[in-house]
Amino acid sequence: MLTDAKLRNAKAADKPYRLLDAEGLHLFVPAAGGKSWRWRHQRAGVERLVTLGRYAANHAQYRLSAMHPRWWAGIFRLP
Repeated sequence: MLTDAKLRNAKAADKPYRLLDAEGLHLFVPAAGGKSWRWRHQRAGVERLVTLGRYAANHAQYRLSAMHPRWWAGIFRLP
């Protein structure tokens, strides 16, 4: 699980990278800078990647949301 200190200290590098959390949730840090929450999951045998929002948002909120895939599927109308 990620801590707030790890999230704040994540800086852009030569290549994009991910900081893994739980349930497919991760913080994506591209080479150009900026941070965004992403959620990777499988539905009907197909891997999907959903961008949830920018890092400035609450980490706990995204962690709880990633634990409820049915809720996200309803919001984004995932096939």
